[in-house]
Amino acid sequence: MYGKFRKSAIAAVLAVVVIAAIGTPAHAQGFSLNTRPDRASYVPGDGGTLTISIINTGAQVIQLNNLTVYFPWAGFGPDGKWQGNSTATYSGQFIGAPGGSTPTTFTTTFQFTVPTWYGQIQPSGGCGGGTSTTRYIQSTNCIVVGSNAANRYELMDFTGNIIMALATYTPVSLVSQAIPIATLVVLVIATAFLALAAMRTRPSTNK
Repeated sequence: MYGKFRKSAIAAVLAVVVIAAIGTPAHAQGFSLNTRPDRASYVPGDGGTLTISIINTGAQVIQLNNLTVYFPWAGFGPDGKWQGNSTATYSGQFIGAPGGSTPTTFTTTFQFTVPTWYGQIQPSGGCGGGTSTTRYIQSTNCIVVGSNAANRYELMDFTGNIIMALATYTPVSLVSQAIPIATLVVLVIATAFLALAAMRTRPSTNK
């Protein structure tokens, strides 16, 4: 009797768990992020614009609270002060779920200026994705997204998006230097002939 009762109790508990799971489905809420610079490459001192698009790929509306961009040169500069990050905050900015009436994509831009001291060929570092408990981190090539998706900040890596231009070297060719050298020789010869002609035409002084 006791064994039958225990089996019945276990079956009832399992039934309750199944019903509860069916009654409260888990709605996945997520997004993807695209970044696009306004130029293919930059040199130190250049100004630019980074366009950021957030696309809702989940089943619920996302309320965007803030975005923080850590550029490739983010860190302590020559003056010992932290620099290279920019933050934008939002109020009532919603990104709709697919199939709804609210736009599913939010696009914004961040202006930046490459420091004159920054000369790396390729950006290094990166936040590697994941989450953080704060939007203020020490990283590079990272976008921190604050939203109502969870009680945390999503870290989105964009390493290799902002590229520094490679220094180029054009070797000097004999052909490119031939014309300037020939011109110089002609000018020297012409000057010499003019000097000789002037000396010949100069009247002699008889004493």
